Amino acid sequence: MLRFAHERMPFMWPEAREADLWAYLESFLLHYRNLIELFGKVPTKKTDLSILRPDDIWPDLHSRPSDEELSEMQKIGEVLRLKYEDPAQNDTISKYLQHCTTHRIQAKSWQPSQMMYEIERLISMFEKHVPAFKPASNSIRMDEIFAKPVPADRYVSSSAGKTHSAGAAPTGSDE
Repeated sequence: MLRFAHERMPFMWPEAREADLWAYLESFLLHYRNLIELFGKVPTKKTDLSILRPDDIWPDLHSRPSDEELSEMQKIGEVLRLKYEDPAQNDTISKYLQHCTTHRIQAKSWQPSQMMYEIERLISMFEKHVPAFKPASNSIRMDEIFAKPVPADRYVSSSAGKTHSAGAAPTGSDE
């Protein structure tokens, strides 16, 4: 998803609208933060995946990276996490992604191309040791999802009877 969001960023997509930029930027930042936490954060919960708990990721020792590779991945992840998620900083990815906070309205100049450059080696090291991606659900067929129109009532909110379907643009009135 990180690579997909980065590839779809509007600087590479001339017909994009401003909303596309925000959607892909948020997806990019969310996945970037998740990866730098996977590689560079000491896990605090039993369910946290972490490069520091390689047995959770690679139960088969045959596919597991060497201790040297694990250490190198962790060090790169730690450097990136300190750069983009250091709690002592005021402009972390997490603070930016929080909704309805003043951090969202403060100007921030993200550099996705630089960020991808910084993490690409780490991702490539990791990918050498994981099987090819397979979706969590093999029963979902995208051609079936997008071939059928979505019923208008599927995305209707039930709050106070004032609703808009996902496909309809608000008209400016709440009637």
